Amino acid sequence: MDEIRSYGFIPNGGRKYYLNRSQPPLFIHMLHAYVHNTNDTAVLHGALPLAEKELRWWAENRGITVKSPHNLAVTHFVYHYNVNANGPRPESYAEDWMTAWCNEQPPTREEEFKIYSELASGAESGWDYTARWMTDPYNLPEDRIEQMRRVQIRRIIPVDLNSILYRCHALIAELYERAVDDESPYAWQHKQRHEIAASLLRAAILDLHWHEDKTGFYDFELDAHDSKLKEPRSGRIRNFWSGATFAPFWSGIWPESVRTNQSKTMEAFAGMRDLLKRYEGPLPATVTRSGQQWDFPNAWPPLQYIAIKALQNVPYNLSTADSFRFAKTNTPQGQLGVEYNRLPVMDGEDITGRELDGTTSSSWRNVVLKELSMRYMTSAFCNWNITGKLRDDEIEAIVQDNPREDVWLNHFPGAMYEKLNAWDINRRGHGGEYEVQTGFGWTNGVAIWIAHVLGTKLDDPVCPMSSSGLRTQGSIPTELVVQS
Repeated sequence: MDEIRSYGFIPNGGRKYYLNRSQPPLFIHMLHAYVHNTNDTAVLHGALPLAEKELRWWAENRGITVKSPHNLAVTHFVYHYNVNANGPRPESYAEDWMTAWCNEQPPTREEEFKIYSELASGAESGWDYTARWMTDPYNLPEDRIEQMRRVQIRRIIPVDLNSILYRCHALIAELYERAVDDESPYAWQHKQRHEIAASLLRAAILDLHWHEDKTGFYDFELDAHDSKLKEPRSGRIRNFWSGATFAPFWSGIWPESVRTNQSKTMEAFAGMRDLLKRYEGPLPATVTRSGQQWDFPNAWPPLQYIAIKALQNVPYNLSTADSFRFAKTNTPQGQLGVEYNRLPVMDGEDITGRELDGTTSSSWRNVVLKELSMRYMTSAFCNWNITGKLRDDEIEAIVQDNPREDVWLNHFPGAMYEKLNAWDINRRGHGGEYEVQTGFGWTNGVAIWIAHVLGTKLDDPVCPMSSSGLRTQGSIPTELVVQS
């Protein structure tokens, strides 16, 4: 809150050189979750003006007017990542400089600043980096610097960013309703204003991002444009699948054709089913194998959370069909951007997922919900277990020398990784500008949330055969449980 009070937004990091770029705008989401869980409405008197300040910053600095591709007389006010930078990112100075200058033809000053602005905008998105932000994403060069020159995120209207901001307006309207109960002046008028803003942004998302034939949401790409001109921009929907496709469902946006037809709803999640069949781990960020960290095979915890919440949000009347019917549902042509038999694989390895249980009479939604949740928990556990488990010959000696139940965790802690692996459930994520990080806040948070919400419905995680030939299950080996 202090950062919004000082700068109008939450910077991308805690150093001064991050002051030209934001974090994705999730403050209102956090505020709503806090008030909902604590009933501390007193915080709203100080927090709501700051929430308004952040929304104004996004509207003034990241808002853009776009023409409807279906009716050029209709325009929408939407959002994109759009940092203006005149130099490399300080935290990645060498990489950005090489992207700009390691080319056959030196860049003009305008071209150099454009490259720096695109790279900083990619960092602002949190998806740094991915083929999602690049031109011709299915035909990328292998060289990473050449890939980075293709980043043109400022021309892309991200479906997840606009879903986040739609939900910001919907949630702040609910918070103003709580403030009405506290007799705050003008709260009702503010509530209505944000309900209208949410309605307009919802209409924009359905118009710009929804592809009826593919039964899915996709990013919207703006046409090339003279930056000095201020008229509304035209563009077209992109043919590129990413985990962001489920963000509107997570935020509560359902196209009419889906909201009224269970078969259409199952089609919307058929691509998810196919990916869980093809791969062993959680959902990949994209189905493009570029070497960038927000592409295949990396599976990121926030995207698993969004997909799980999207499944939870499926209305009951659209989830009554059994899993057998869902297993037979055809995936719309082009929903994943590539055909099933052209999905990426890892060289020299033959690992696949498994068919969802098509024999159970359980709701199709519940079957997929459990499967995706289990994939995440199993991947997180197996990576933690592999990095922390003991060799058999070490167990007895340590137990004898220090007979405590927590000896294993104290002396041989495993690692929770920032990103997991869709291809191999025993393997962490990789690629990008830095080594995979451990810790890790959102990995732990999603695991704790799944355990809290769905824990009683899940099975113990079972790890596939490791290099040592051992198969591990989701419990501490009995040899390590020592009575004090």
